[in-house]
Amino acid sequence: MAKMTISSNQSEAPKKEDIGGDCVNEIRQAITDAKIGASGRTAASLNYKDDWSHLTIYGDRSGAPIASLQSGNKPQKVDVGVIKQWAIDKGITFSSEKELNSFSYLTAKKIEREGTQRFKEPRNDIYTPALEKAVERFKQRAAAYMQNVIIKELMK
Repeated sequence: MAKMTISSNQSEAPKKEDIGGDCVNEIRQAITDAKIGASGRTAASLNYKDDWSHLTIYGDRSGAPIASLQSGNKPQKVDVGVIKQWAIDKGITFSSEKELNSFSYLTAKKIEREGTQRFKEPRNDIYTPALEKAVERFKQRAAAYMQNVIIKELMK
């Protein structure tokens, strides 16, 4: 009869993969590939917390709201200064400060009336694929952990 032994110094949990780190890196790469980053603040703001029972991917608010990467922004009031900084970060050139200010004001008013272009034409290729993959990996990790726990209980 075969005997299976689990030593006391062996961890119940399988080796922890960096699911959150991989997910954040994939989202950052998708932002780069889609050429939707202006300053890089949004990509840099991405972070994660993984405590085995919960995995959270979040932005630290130093960049644009993460949801806006795919779904844009609905019609709403926008600070002209935010649009001005976005245009500068994007590298859009203007012949004068007055032209930059006019562009920023008119863009803010258009967003207030219509929302952003991405709101009108949302996409699902920035964070959805990475999150779906992370969820699947997280479920596999949880299943492997539970399998270990069950085996340990059966071996008692």
